[in-house]
Amino acid sequence: MACRPTTCSPAPSPSTPDGRFGFGPSGNLLPEGGIGQTTWDDGIGGYRHFNPRQDGYNFAPDNYLRTPYQRTSLFAQARTDIASSASLRGELLLQRRRSSQELAPTPIFQFGASGAPNHAAIHTDNLYNTFSQPVTSFTFRPLNRPRRFEQDATTHHLSIGVEGLSEVASRTFDWRLNLVDARRRKDDAILGGYDLQRLALGVGPSYRDEGGTPRCGSPAAPLAGCVPLDFLHGSSGFTDMMYDHIAVAAGIHEDRRLQMASLSAGSELLSLPGGPATLAAGLEWRRERGRIDMDALLSEDSVDFGGFAPEPIDGGILVREAWAELELPLLSPRPWAQSLSLNLAGRYSDYSSFGNTGNGKASLAWRPRPGLLLRGAWSQGYRAPSINELFAVGGVLLPEAMAIPLLDPCATPADAVVAARCRAAGVPVGFDPQQPPRIRIGSNPWLQPERARNRSLGIVWSPPKVAGLDMALDWWRIELRDTIDDIPAQELSRQCYVEAIDAACGQLQRDPATGVLVEIDARLHNNGVYEIEGFDVSLGYRRSGRFGDVEVRWDSVYLARHQRTLPAGGSSTSLVGNYATRDPGWRLRSLLSLDWRRHRFGTTVRLRHYSALDESCHVPANAGRIDLCDRPDLRSPTFGGAPEHIIRARTYVDLQLHWEPWQGASFSVGVDNASGRQPPVSFNAPNSYDPAYDIPGRFWHAGWRVRF
Repeated sequence: MACRPTTCSPAPSPSTPDGRFGFGPSGNLLPEGGIGQTTWDDGIGGYRHFNPRQDGYNFAPDNYLRTPYQRTSLFAQARTDIASSASLRGELLLQRRRSSQELAPTPIFQFGASGAPNHAAIHTDNLYNTFSQPVTSFTFRPLNRPRRFEQDATTHHLSIGVEGLSEVASRTFDWRLNLVDARRRKDDAILGGYDLQRLALGVGPSYRDEGGTPRCGSPAAPLAGCVPLDFLHGSSGFTDMMYDHIAVAAGIHEDRRLQMASLSAGSELLSLPGGPATLAAGLEWRRERGRIDMDALLSEDSVDFGGFAPEPIDGGILVREAWAELELPLLSPRPWAQSLSLNLAGRYSDYSSFGNTGNGKASLAWRPRPGLLLRGAWSQGYRAPSINELFAVGGVLLPEAMAIPLLDPCATPADAVVAARCRAAGVPVGFDPQQPPRIRIGSNPWLQPERARNRSLGIVWSPPKVAGLDMALDWWRIELRDTIDDIPAQELSRQCYVEAIDAACGQLQRDPATGVLVEIDARLHNNGVYEIEGFDVSLGYRRSGRFGDVEVRWDSVYLARHQRTLPAGGSSTSLVGNYATRDPGWRLRSLLSLDWRRHRFGTTVRLRHYSALDESCHVPANAGRIDLCDRPDLRSPTFGGAPEHIIRARTYVDLQLHWEPWQGASFSVGVDNASGRQPPVSFNAPNSYDPAYDIPGRFWHAGWRVRF
């Protein structure tokens, strides 16, 4: 996910279990006619003005942090000689995975004032309406059942290969032929949707019969099979029977298939001063297909699964590739060069989804003396969109009408410049849209490949006089173009009308007659440009003695540059030492490990370090809690003029014990985050911290392995 920290907000949800109710033709009036909305307050047994700063709902405790997961696998491998210089091998994997996720209950959004289909007002004659007027808009989050997603996936993977040596024209070739057939079937159950037609009847007129039982309709015209719904008195008013009456579940079936064949061969070509030059080449053929079918309920407008309407997908890609790699040992040992070798490689690919591409690589390795290696590489790269990015679950989000000002800057232009851009886009004077735009999300079958240029230089040193010591330092630079990213809908609108970025405007669609923003294409696109530069540092030392074998290793990544332009043509943002939602730009990450082994016992101590990050502090500032910001007086240019908050550095300690009771058997027990450190707080991350950090608490694990 890519967004500006000033627009991505994980603030408390305005969809609360106490409800949020509006009146009048716009749905944003209080019962007495003032501007605002009201909410139920159990503490006073009545209604009061809804205050988003204090009445927002914290949904994070309702979400699973660690999801239930069960996997059963069967793996078999066989190999046999079929000739004096050829062998046949086969591998089979059968696997079943069952998992689930749980989120906060699905909120209900109704804007009956709009008159739109499947949007209802709470009728004046509804049994639970005490306002003597219709409730023309309301939002409510039932707490009766959580929202659940359950998966049952089966996978088979069969690989058959033949390899051997052949003599052709007095030259020996080693060759390999490999065939793969793999398939995954997955059934997803989605629980937590609502039948909007039943909901509309339930908030219509209702009464109590002679026995005191609530009924829909009127005594003269009762509605059979309907349950009156009470959204107006919080969780205590909305019963399990009411929830069950409108609740629906649905399913999605996913089928993915991979078929692949590859043939490769290699041989020595000629003798060079440093040894024989070798050439390897190969051909690959790959077909991938993805199909997603779903219950008809998911595509019906009368059923709401959190405002998301997925769409069925059926598509595939065919790939044909050829590659070659040449290894050239250029020098025999010299006083100034123990060895010097050049590696050249190239790959040609033909994709049915976007066409063909050719890419090359060159690397040089020079060993001036024993224990010292200098290396450098240059390469072109590309990453074709995966089958999931092309043909996976996607669909349309249907936001509530209250989100119009957030999604369309033309609804309330910030200044004359924005207003002029809106007029140029066909927005009329007096523009007052009543319906929010549809938001397309998910996969995109029209994606093109990401392209890259990579460069690196490095040195590896193992001083002969210090046995067991090795050190390495590598510099690298990566330039990515046409990166596959999704940009939040509200950010696309802002980029178009506030920053005048043409690429963002191309993903918006307005009705030419009315000027209403009807759709925002927030699917994956080839949106961005990234420039990343840094250093890898590695230091290791091994020593054996009477008290056992000891190894110490320290590996670090230092990020010197990370410029992101998203979308291309927009402003560039530095992520070095900064945080955007789910995109931490740590300046330094380190892993320090100590391993000790003696006879059949061993232990490992590991330290993982993540440096501090700066992030926008606009969420607390907008909520009147500027005191939570570390730099409250700063107007950060990186974060759109917002103050800053510091995500603290974090170091985790992991411990593990090993025991080998006999040859081929091992037992281990350990704990990650042994000190129980909490993840650092972020005001822009879901659940108040980035998922790249450990979840709160210690994680214990044990393992037992036996080789037969």
